[in-house]
Amino acid sequence: MRPVLHRLGFVAATVAALAVVVWLGGPPDPTQQTAKRLQAERWYSVSLHGTDIGHFRSFGRMFGGGYRFDSELVFRLGTGPQTRIAETFVFDAQPPYPLLAAENAYTSADNTMHVGIERRAGRLAASLNGHITDLDWDYGLQDYLAVEMWLDRDQAIGATLDSKSIDFDRPSLKRESWRVVDRNDTGYRLQNLDGAMVQLDAHHLPVRLSVANLFDMTLKRVSRTARAWRADPPQSDARMYDVEIDKPLETPRDLTRLLLRVRTEDSIDATSWTMLRRDDEGNFVLESRRDAWQRVDGSDLPPLSGATRAHPADDPAVMLLARRAASGLTDPASQIEALVRFVHGYIDYTEEDSGRSVSNILRERRGDCTEYANLLTTMARALGFAARTVTGLAYDIETESFALHNWSEVAIDGWWLPVDPTWNQVPADAGHLRLPDKPGLAVFGLLPKIRFELVRAEYGAIRT
Repeated sequence: MRPVLHRLGFVAATVAALAVVVWLGGPPDPTQQTAKRLQAERWYSVSLHGTDIGHFRSFGRMFGGGYRFDSELVFRLGTGPQTRIAETFVFDAQPPYPLLAAENAYTSADNTMHVGIERRAGRLAASLNGHITDLDWDYGLQDYLAVEMWLDRDQAIGATLDSKSIDFDRPSLKRESWRVVDRNDTGYRLQNLDGAMVQLDAHHLPVRLSVANLFDMTLKRVSRTARAWRADPPQSDARMYDVEIDKPLETPRDLTRLLLRVRTEDSIDATSWTMLRRDDEGNFVLESRRDAWQRVDGSDLPPLSGATRAHPADDPAVMLLARRAASGLTDPASQIEALVRFVHGYIDYTEEDSGRSVSNILRERRGDCTEYANLLTTMARALGFAARTVTGLAYDIETESFALHNWSEVAIDGWWLPVDPTWNQVPADAGHLRLPDKPGLAVFGLLPKIRFELVRAEYGAIRT
């Protein structure tokens, strides 16, 4: 289960990168003074719980055809391979400064995922998983620099802004919400809905970014230090997110109900993890039941049903495999059960340090819980289901503690059915403690500081 850390790193580091990229330029009504200010290279250190894990580099410049902004995030988690996330945005030099091209590339070990966007005949089109798709939205320099434009109008503490950014995974536009939380001698301090806190200088450029007290990015004046990290990024402790429990669980794969008391010397923000509640004595407890599923919110279905870069459900090879696995079945629950059984037998379990793309999974047929879950999610979407890969804690028999783990949830009859293709479970046992999507990073920051006490465990037969 340990290799799921790469997913945490990808999510949190991408959040950090996108938050910083927002301020790479000046107002969309360019002047020579603003243009000169943008022509600079900036380096940031990236740390996890105070340990350096890599660097972030941003660079903006003007050229004859317009404005170009580049960024590069390089980091390493645990003993895994180096991961690189690079983005480029190019805007026209003439009003209304439309986006001409954009690119996002993710590389880790032998896995590479790339999304390109370019303007064709006045409209944007995206290249995703080898497919060219016309986009029904547009984007310009005004959108890219919306936060700086807003701050240039002198905002008060408590002021809020909704802006737009590009979600390369789909690709689509996504909403970014920001709030001014402080004005100090350095400049503005902003917070967004993803849990990022950004300190800006007098020119509205970031000098420090903190994501849920977990990831930090700090401006460095000397680039040679960052270049040294690029050559040999430091390593972090891969087991730092394990949560100890005072008593071992007897047969965790048969759990139907689990009640845990949460102990920590730090304060806990219960709003960040909805599974947390207080008992009669005022202690925080977590309760999980195998038959207590989450109700589907209708707004979740469209974005979790289609093909994305991470889940290429429209890939002909995936579609063929999914149809074969569920051949002859018409009942939705039976179809999903068939997919779980298929994926469990299709992949050979190996401890991986980097996430494999679905195409690599199909070709190499090996991986850890992340690969099992991502393939199941993709195949379920190929059959028309809404499905998602989730991250949480699950009991590790070898270490007798709870460790990070990935599984899938599939929408059936208005409910999210949790299934675990790694352990061949339909539904997943009650030992699966789901971490929230938002603000999930805040909970990740909490994990190294807590331990569990077993209050009650109930067992029963689970279909495997």
